Amino acid sequence: MNRRVFLTLLLLFLLADAQGAFPFDLWRHPEMAEKETIFVGGFAASFALSYTQPGAFKFGLSAPEVFFDLMLPLPLPFSLGLSAGLLEPGVLGGGARLGYHANLDDPNLDVYALYEVRLKFVEDVSAEIEWFPAIGARRRFGGFFCLNLETGPMGKSLLIGISVKLN
Repeated sequence: MNRRVFLTLLLLFLLADAQGAFPFDLWRHPEMAEKETIFVGGFAASFALSYTQPGAFKFGLSAPEVFFDLMLPLPLPFSLGLSAGLLEPGVLGGGARLGYHANLDDPNLDVYALYEVRLKFVEDVSAEIEWFPAIGARRRFGGFFCLNLETGPMGKSLLIGISVKLN
């Protein structure tokens, strides 16, 4: 990891405990994502950057992908999850997701950073492993329905989906 990125993250963690200095708390669980909360959902649309033409964007329905995230019963707001789906035509994949959630003092918002390790199976029966960081947000409407936005692999797309908060 780049030394400047590490030092910036370390500074944010240290300053996050300063009372009233920042509108977020990195040490407490968000109200929406308390310990042992489960989120089940999926992504069905994406807004992607196209690198075939510089500066070009494309929006479309992506192949369906489902996920399951569990807030771990730990003092810090970590989650562990699984994902699976048809990543693109002819490419099936599944993976594990490890997330860290920030408390932004909004009872209906969950903002998180995650790291995903994914195994991709291609039609010709070859397999490859990819891992990537991602950031996301989940906004709750009503008691359990949520709208999700999350960056895709390598930040090349924005995934749009829905989820249900259980418990």
